[in-house]
Amino acid sequence: MANSLTFNGTDLTAYGLIVKTRDMPVEFSTDSVLVEDISYAGNSKVPPKNISLNVAITGASITNLKSNLDSIKSVLNVQIDAQLILDTLSDRYWMARFKRLSGTYKGIMFDGVLDFTCFDPFAYAVAPSSDATAIVNAVADNAIIFTGGNALIRPVYTILSDAIRVGTNVILHSDNTDEEIEWTGNLANGTVLVFDTALWVVKKNTVEDMATVDGQFPTLVQDTTNLILTAGFTGTLTVTWRNRYC
Repeated sequence: MANSLTFNGTDLTAYGLIVKTRDMPVEFSTDSVLVEDISYAGNSKVPPKNISLNVAITGASITNLKSNLDSIKSVLNVQIDAQLILDTLSDRYWMARFKRLSGTYKGIMFDGVLDFTCFDPFAYAVAPSSDATAIVNAVADNAIIFTGGNALIRPVYTILSDAIRVGTNVILHSDNTDEEIEWTGNLANGTVLVFDTALWVVKKNTVEDMATVDGQFPTLVQDTTNLILTAGFTGTLTVTWRNRYC
């Protein structure tokens, strides 16, 4: 069965392209320092992911094949990251950049290799997840979040305050990672406070409010139950995220 590829919102099977095989390595990179007869390494880092696809492009005639290739090149001719989805992994997408298309003509078929680079090496769930919890105890309360995927998740925490609190210390603490962030300020009934873990920013009623922020933005651990401990507010805590995959 042919495998399809969608890039930047266009399904390339419309132009006769099928994916025969794919190479999507999971790779880590580590710097080390050699001291006499032993090396010491820091934390591993994740380099850009290279996605290499063996593809076939067909046409009803050589003229139609050339037209299909021109259309495919037009779709690929994007000089920024764009969404890449493979139908064999249709629950997730990569933000990929087109790198190279090479191959040879074989009659009315083009047999080639299509390469992409993902500078963000992780894939993201096509469908976002969300969980809302009523926080009723300003001294100490918690939210339980169930995640999927196989890589750490960077969620957005949104607090909707239902009470006036002056000079309060709003705390979000992950019991799984021991990461904790604290914001100090005033809350009114209806104040919206957003902690964006991916962008490392806190916003109060859509305006950046970072002057009193301290600590680490709490990530979510993949494919497990996460416990987020809260303090300093009552109202609703909504956590939104996309499961990540390496």
